[in-house]
Amino acid sequence: MRKLEFLPKEDIEWIIPKEALIAVSILDDFSTKRFLEVGVLNAAWSLNLLRNTDSHGVGIDPYPNLSQMRERTLIKLERHIYVFLENFENLSNFDFFDLIHIDGEHTFEAVYKDLTYSEKHLSNRGVIVIDDVWHSSFPGVAAAFFSWLINSDFAPFLVTGSKIYVTLKSNHSYWYRHFEENFTRYPEFPWMRYYGEGKSLAYISKPDIGSYTTLLSPDKFIPQNLSSLLPIWPTQPFLGDVFQSRD
Repeated sequence: MRKLEFLPKEDIEWIIPKEALIAVSILDDFSTKRFLEVGVLNAAWSLNLLRNTDSHGVGIDPYPNLSQMRERTLIKLERHIYVFLENFENLSNFDFFDLIHIDGEHTFEAVYKDLTYSEKHLSNRGVIVIDDVWHSSFPGVAAAFFSWLINSDFAPFLVTGSKIYVTLKSNHSYWYRHFEENFTRYPEFPWMRYYGEGKSLAYISKPDIGSYTTLLSPDKFIPQNLSSLLPIWPTQPFLGDVFQSRD
């Protein structure tokens, strides 16, 4: 067990603490610890991993009409092993990544392209995370994701209120069990195997996509109920011991 030592206050707007925990738990499972973020903006997701793991990161973001934000982000990243690129075509020297986070342009065409490129650069046991897949203002994200998923060798294993986590079908049971075990260890963490779990139901409808079941972790919860996991959230720095690697 170990601690996540740092989540700066200015990043709270850009990364949900629960998602920060999940990302670190995934990357901790790899010795290489290489990750890619598509759509960097202020780099909150990347900085969470760089500060809390011994990782190497690559970010893809052309920053259209956002040159000042790009410069501010570069300053925050200069202490870390991190490479900035403008597009996927420049990735040939970086091979594979253990964790890829997609949060770039939110159109159907852009998201589908990002997913297609990402699967080519994912390590054998790697995970792809798609952000804003349920966002009502960006229906192209969900449309592109499911269009890609149907024709791919990937399956989701975890759905949250803002993201969906997928891996190769051959790795689905591994990651499903990984989080089922970790979530079970911390009953304060908001999750379920199916909607209404623990209640008296007329019938159970298991959440599945393409015959692969997913864990559910809705984002709406009472912060006080997570005091053992996030003891001084949202003040800084935060976190007690949370996830344990399966290695």
